[in-house]
Amino acid sequence: MSLSTQQVREIAALVDFDLDIFPAIAAESPTLLQKLELVQYWYEDESEQPEKEFPPTVQIERNVGLEGTGGSRFIKLQLNGVFFEVLTPNTTPIILKFRTSLPKGYMAIALNYRRRKQLLGEDLLNALRNAKERSLIGIVKLNDHYQIVKFFGTSAGNYDMGNQDIIDKLREWEKRCDFAIIGGGGDTLELAFKTLPEDLLAFAEEVDEFCPDLMGQGYIGPPLEEGATMEDFSRAMDEQNLEDLADYLDRNKEVHFWWD
Repeated sequence: MSLSTQQVREIAALVDFDLDIFPAIAAESPTLLQKLELVQYWYEDESEQPEKEFPPTVQIERNVGLEGTGGSRFIKLQLNGVFFEVLTPNTTPIILKFRTSLPKGYMAIALNYRRRKQLLGEDLLNALRNAKERSLIGIVKLNDHYQIVKFFGTSAGNYDMGNQDIIDKLREWEKRCDFAIIGGGGDTLELAFKTLPEDLLAFAEEVDEFCPDLMGQGYIGPPLEEGATMEDFSRAMDEQNLEDLADYLDRNKEVHFWWD
């Protein structure tokens, strides 16, 4: 897709982006380019001071009511940017390239099928199907990748892990390996590893403890043969182990956490 100079100027003005951001986007041959509005709600709490957590590009509104919440009050966070679609299901190399090439204060993030459903108005089935062929990437104004986790309020209530618990664990891992937080949501998180700890099996055990649903409700073992049945898949899920998880991390250099 080729945008005219005027179209680029209009989109840049909408989100207060520098014009020199857009040639890098155009180089990825996007099929669309639109304004991105990410909105997240936190429970209103006097101890929360999001103004100190985020740059001024995150718009903050307090004492917001949401229908169906029984009168609870929330903090509304809104982060504007742009998003575009690329014809690949694997956005990690593109995002990592943007992370090194974009000016300071700009950050590329992955937008999963749930966000695709919201942004493009697709139903869930089509969003899942389309995400296997093409992907959405967003560019927003954040200063560091931990602000992604903070903005979305990523937590794992079923495992007694709040947002700060998750951030603390990631910071602990970052002392032993190099990774980029490339996406997230209220109960999801995506990491792309540049390096992994030397003792990969021990790290796999930590990863499993951090997100038991990786193997409890997902499959990370070796690819199944073509024509494998549901029974084969179910058996493989039951048999997968920490060695499989270590091999998965080594092969893919990324992990998509989801806490059910």
